[in-house]
Amino acid sequence: MEVGDIDGDGDLDIITGNSSQTAISTLHNDGTGNFSAEPQQQMSSSFSFIRLGDVDNDGDLDLLAAPVGTLSRTNHVLTVRLNDGNGKFITNADVVLDRAPTTLKLGDMDGDGNLDVVLTDRPDFRQWGITVLLNDGTARFASAGQRRFISASNDVAYVLELGDVDADGDLDVLTYGFDFTANATQSVRLFLNDGRATLTSMAGFSSLGVQWDLILGDVDGDGDLDLVTDDNRGRGGVTIRLNGRGVPLATRTSTPLGGLVTLYPNPAHQQFNVGLPAGLLMQAGTLALLNSLGQVVHEQGISAAPVGGQVFVYPRNLSPGLYFVQLTIGENQQVVGRILLQ
Repeated sequence: MEVGDIDGDGDLDIITGNSSQTAISTLHNDGTGNFSAEPQQQMSSSFSFIRLGDVDNDGDLDLLAAPVGTLSRTNHVLTVRLNDGNGKFITNADVVLDRAPTTLKLGDMDGDGNLDVVLTDRPDFRQWGITVLLNDGTARFASAGQRRFISASNDVAYVLELGDVDADGDLDVLTYGFDFTANATQSVRLFLNDGRATLTSMAGFSSLGVQWDLILGDVDGDGDLDLVTDDNRGRGGVTIRLNGRGVPLATRTSTPLGGLVTLYPNPAHQQFNVGLPAGLLMQAGTLALLNSLGQVVHEQGISAAPVGGQVFVYPRNLSPGLYFVQLTIGENQQVVGRILLQ
């Protein structure tokens, strides 16, 4: 199931599917929480997960669907359907996959403003893989370089999360592999993005027991993304791993700026201020807001301010939500904080 405004009327609609069928069902919201069912729409094949995102950059939410990965299945197809703006999904060129997909996410992996596809797949029981499919901006997808394989006996990656864990302005990848062997050690794997969709494997870490989900969020309020996984060892709860010395950030060579910059008010209503300390902005730079998919949704130039000062930010026509604030000064580009717009 996915939720999104597929007909452009300003409210959230519901899209559902069934793994035994080849059609999706759409429930249109009238704006008061009452939903009406529309005729089912056919996909290319049966599917197990769907994602919504504007993959052709026309301002509405398109739909991607893929079947769950099984080694016995041979027709691995990523279905791409473009929205006509009214919630009707029309046929587009599907993507034939050479491996069984296990999950997928949408995000701008190469910084060109287009939503790309990141998926995990399972070629056999000895490894799983990560594939990035780059979008040319018209919903045409092509593989970005070599697939990354992870060796792990009996593991299957059914969990995938994207987020900028090293604060360099691009989306990194975390996966979780399930080993269903008794008392097996599970593996969380981290891949850092170089900004061009090339992923570098970093040191992973293990935990005992099957964990079915992981999410990223700033748990300790220090401006970076921490990791939260559920704890499925018969006692409930969650496991929290804080981002810091324990997370490899060897590729970051610039001075962290997050602790030097202030954002206020936060939460904010449409506008906010960015406080810059003396000595930081010795030359002109750029301030940008990024959404959760890594896309730049607002950008403005900022003048040099050697003695420090404030930058007024008034992003127009942005939906309420959480945004990343990215500062670029010369060759130094970092996410310096997050702002909640209401």
